[in-house]
Amino acid sequence: MIGIKIEIDQGQFQRLTAKLASFERQQVVHQTVHDTAVFMQGKMREYPPQISVTRAQAYGQTFQNDKQRRWFFAALRRGELTIPYKRTGHLADMWRVWEPAKNQAVLTNDTSYAGLVQERGKQSRMMTIIGWRTVSYWLQRYSSEIGRVALSNIRRWIES
Repeated sequence: MIGIKIEIDQGQFQRLTAKLASFERQQVVHQTVHDTAVFMQGKMREYPPQISVTRAQAYGQTFQNDKQRRWFFAALRRGELTIPYKRTGHLADMWRVWEPAKNQAVLTNDTSYAGLVQERGKQSRMMTIIGWRTVSYWLQRYSSEIGRVALSNIRRWIES
C-alpha cells in the first residue's frame, strides 16, 4: 500500500485562522484539507499515455530466469494474462481519501502492485520507461498548487 497524509500543523492553523471563531476555524481547515486531498487524488489517478515497451527494452532481456518464463507461459495458458495488455483503470479507481480527523486526510491506494507503479524507490524500470509518475513527483510538481487550493478555500470562506 502507498499513500499520502495531508495535515495542517497547529502553528500554521493558528496563524492562518486567528481572526476566525473556533467553529469557523474548524470548518475552514476541514474543507481545505478535504479539497487538497481530492485535488491530489485526481493527480494520482492520471495515467500516462499508453505505449508499448518490451521487457527486453526495459531490462535488456525478456525474462530474468527460467522460473519467471514458466510462470508467464502458464498464466497465459490459464487466461490470467492477455496479450496485448489492456488497461483496466483499477489502479486509478483504488485511490481513496480517508479523513480520520477534521484536520487530516489520508490518500491511499492498497492495490497490491501500486508501489511497483507509483512509489519512488519501488517503481519498476518498466513503469518508469512507460512514464508513470510517482507520489513524490506529484507532490513536488503540485506543491504550489496545493498551497493555492488551501488559500483559495480560506479566502472564499472569509469572503462569504
